[in-house]
Amino acid sequence: MKTLTTYAKFFTPISKITFLFCFLLGNIAEANIKKAKLENGLGVSRTLTYNFEGDTQMNVTSLQPAQIVFSKAKDNPDRTHIQSSEMGAKPNSLAPFNNWIDAQSPTIIGYSFEGFTCSTYPCPVMELPLLFYPNMDLTVTGSKADGGDIFKFKNPDNLGFAVQIGLGIKGISDWVPINKKDIHCQKLLMANFNSTENVVFMLRAKLHLLADFSSLSNDTIIEPMTIGLGNIKFNEWVSTKKSFFDTQYVVRDKGKISVLFRTPKIILKKAQRQCTLNASQRDIKVPLKSVKKRELEAQDEIKGGTFKLRVNCSDTKYNMVNGKWLFPSVKLTFTDENSTTNNGRNDLLRTQTGGGQATGVSLKIKRSNGNWVKYGKDSPEINNPGQFALQKQPSSAGGEQSAEEIFEVYYVKDQARGDLTEGKVTAAATFTMSYQ
Repeated sequence: MKTLTTYAKFFTPISKITFLFCFLLGNIAEANIKKAKLENGLGVSRTLTYNFEGDTQMNVTSLQPAQIVFSKAKDNPDRTHIQSSEMGAKPNSLAPFNNWIDAQSPTIIGYSFEGFTCSTYPCPVMELPLLFYPNMDLTVTGSKADGGDIFKFKNPDNLGFAVQIGLGIKGISDWVPINKKDIHCQKLLMANFNSTENVVFMLRAKLHLLADFSSLSNDTIIEPMTIGLGNIKFNEWVSTKKSFFDTQYVVRDKGKISVLFRTPKIILKKAQRQCTLNASQRDIKVPLKSVKKRELEAQDEIKGGTFKLRVNCSDTKYNMVNGKWLFPSVKLTFTDENSTTNNGRNDLLRTQTGGGQATGVSLKIKRSNGNWVKYGKDSPEINNPGQFALQKQPSSAGGEQSAEEIFEVYYVKDQARGDLTEGKVTAAATFTMSYQ
């Protein structure tokens, strides 16, 4: 009897936490660009003063899709890496939880320097220190993200966010992180007199989980809230006169731009994603066709049989959230039970010896993509040597909520096992499923 036996070493269910983000989207309206007023004429002092007056609010909301689902697989030991699947994206389209979320005000906010006159040759370049005055009510966590503080949500306090202010000049965006420590210069604006290029502001936020996901409550709803981040304005700029007869220019910002961030509705939904391994898959006997010694002597390898591994992930109670399928990435590791080196590099499955067993032969298992299986330790750990994702992953397309792959088993000559002799060929391997 020529057989290859595979059986499940262990099968791990999937735990997850899911975050649903419901964004309130605004329509882009007309621009609200601040323009300066000339305070006086030249006069005896030969000074021209331009003032930006009045306060403006920059109310920003997310430009992401209306809902985002965040989850975490049980076998992923990195507790800071939460996965997300966006509504409207392709099935199983995953991105890191803490990607930047672009946001913008319904009204474009910025400064214009059009109409600034200059009688000096050459005209000086205005150097305007753009400052951000952070809101002192913000609570810092002590952690940083991309150079900026991570702030706590007031309720709950296990979620945080980081924010960057974007400056758009001539179509180029420059992102500057926000810190609470003190008033700091966002950027030194270099502006030309009577420039038609406006300086406009943008905002993006990054969400952070501040606690182990397993400690979060199930189905916690965080309603949208408006968070005052602080104010933008620039310091006074005064040009340098080279002679008594030169004109001096002064630019002042007598108002401010208040930045307010409207958070999305957040639902912390902790559930358990599960896939089921059928009983018939737990102990698989793979019959191999009989092969003559002379046939294998004439070839490097001969196909002996096939088998399929499959798990079912169709349980809507665990794997569907808000009408959208959310599956794990199902991965597999084969481990040889006959003293094969399970280091993720060896592709030979050793056969049993003695008792009429053939010698000079081993087995190889080929995947659907044509690659040979490499044997690793029986562990669900991420990036376990020899681990690979099953060729077919669960997908909502066509209603196929399963993960599976068909494998082929080959006889191969193996001089390390002695001279080639006829006899029985028996080998055994286990497989470990994991979910990431």
